[in-house]
Amino acid sequence: MPRRKKPRPGGMEYVTDRFCAAREFQRRGAGGLFLSMGEEEAKRIGMNAVILIAGRGFPAESFYMKNNFRLLDSLAAFVKK
Repeated sequence: MPRRKKPRPGGMEYVTDRFCAAREFQRRGAGGLFLSMGEEEAKRIGMNAVILIAGRGFPAESFYMKNNFRLLDSLAAFVKK
């Protein structure tokens, strides 16, 4: 899972760009366990936020919401081809 520390106005955040569980491990608690391990690591190294990047409407969106994350209105994604 690629992750990095990134400064933000309120301190440092822990950014995860990609996170997925193989289909055979989905709905068996593996994703939630892995996510909580990442949260504990972020806390241990002094991060005050965890940012997860996912496509809107994809299953990951509801998974993150179920795990008490919320959508940020302050972020936008941009692309230019």
